[in-house]
Amino acid sequence: MAGTPGEPGGPAGGDTARGACVYAATSAIKAVPCRGRLESYGMTIDLPRQADDLLMVAVREPTAGFTKTRLGAAIGMARAAALYRAFLADLACRLTPSRTGDGDGRPYDLAWAYTPAGCAFAAVLAGLDPPAPEGPVRFVAQAGEGWGARQANLLRWGHDAGYARTVLVASDSPHLPRGTVLAAHAALREHDIALGRVLDGGYYLIGVRGDQDVLTGVPMSTADAADAVCARARALGLRVAEMPTLFDVDEAADLDHLRAALAPDGAPAPATWRALAALGLCGGSVEQPGGTEPGDTTPFETAPGAIVAATPPMADALAVTPAHAARPLGPTGERSG
Repeated sequence: MAGTPGEPGGPAGGDTARGACVYAATSAIKAVPCRGRLESYGMTIDLPRQADDLLMVAVREPTAGFTKTRLGAAIGMARAAALYRAFLADLACRLTPSRTGDGDGRPYDLAWAYTPAGCAFAAVLAGLDPPAPEGPVRFVAQAGEGWGARQANLLRWGHDAGYARTVLVASDSPHLPRGTVLAAHAALREHDIALGRVLDGGYYLIGVRGDQDVLTGVPMSTADAADAVCARARALGLRVAEMPTLFDVDEAADLDHLRAALAPDGAPAPATWRALAALGLCGGSVEQPGGTEPGDTTPFETAPGAIVAATPPMADALAVTPAHAARPLGPTGERSG
């Protein structure tokens, strides 16, 4: 979550005609939330809070030249955008709560935190292959100057909307297990912050219990952003639970990780697996095609200022580095995925 889900962009406006739930930034890290809205592909109705936990997925409109531009510089902007659409399809299928709840109840409410503000993201979801499952979801426009401010605004939106725990994830890891999201929410019952790192120094997941500001002064799009989040938490006397380390897909070199994680049959992310084949990205050279524009889930008890590992209910074979035993909180982390 180093910057790709929400950059570039300034303060976001809204389009209530499309049913977009937005809030206006009143300062770099302050926002005024509107009421939650439900948009069911053309119909907009009030959507009450149905759970104590909120999952927000930071997303971009999947258009060529706007999303995955670093990857697009190597494989072509059109192919990068098409691959990102597959990421969205896999994440939507895996993370959308059912209308009737899951197992022993509804584990969380879901909100798509999109950019740009004018994007009709419900229509984007309906046009995915496969389309996103229909279910009660919210749509929130990202707002704020810079990705750090937008993250802070989104997390505060969750608190102001009445949620006890809010988890924000990036959309650059199509293999993100649902179990990791559930583990993060579970960890936040005893800890103040949940953090999931990525290999390049960023993080793919950040969660807060209540209203905690751990992003002020944290540099985004750097190799030490997660370290900075942990240092900030330590300074505030907060407890951090770490999720398994994953990788995200930002550049052409990351495709090797992706292919290895999804092999042999693409089961962890079927839409992404099919897209890799259809786009000629199954292996070997990823040169641009001619004519394409470049361009146990219970955490350990810890004292304030300590990091503890939280493992998802399902062992995650896709986690590059498993979570380990409790260790002191030091300035170790990564950039905000």
